[in-house]
Amino acid sequence: MDVNAYALFTEQIHMLLTPRESGDDLSRFVQMVSRLYGRYFNDAYSRDGKIWQSRFESAVLQGEGRLLKAVVYMEWLPFILGFGEPQFYHWSSYSHHSGYRSDIFMMPVREYWQLGNTPFERQKKYRDIFEQGPDKAFGEQLLAAVKRGWPVADSDFLDYCDISAERRAPLRGKGRPKKTPSAHLSDTN
Repeated sequence: MDVNAYALFTEQIHMLLTPRESGDDLSRFVQMVSRLYGRYFNDAYSRDGKIWQSRFESAVLQGEGRLLKAVVYMEWLPFILGFGEPQFYHWSSYSHHSGYRSDIFMMPVREYWQLGNTPFERQKKYRDIFEQGPDKAFGEQLLAAVKRGWPVADSDFLDYCDISAERRAPLRGKGRPKKTPSAHLSDTN
């Protein structure tokens, strides 16, 4: 599993991951992390039982420009969730992408590599992009898709993967459609 970006919080973990061989790699990875970290945590704090409340949630993310937007949004989450300035939050991949730290387990997305020919060019360009802030509408769409297990991808990709219409994010807004005023006939005799 390639770790492309991450943001760790006390109540939640956000990761952008790319399976190396098959989609099943994600489930096996999460299961392995859960077992290993669960064992460590329980031993360290003299407790037993599960440490996470629910199953992991995921969505397929594909399409030009979406991966880098997802990385930027994920690394802005410390600010969005009220943990402070994202540049100073140590539990995210921002420091790796911006060149302040090197995380040996990281494998940045292809769009990051395309920012420049040298590490210094990529890091500078990434910092410039990051300073513009996250695309909040895209981030909210992405989080909603993850919550529901919907793919965020180009329609050609969805067709190629034979993703059924029910598994695609709807194009309509939330809730019921608004009622339209209807004409009422009145009889005034």
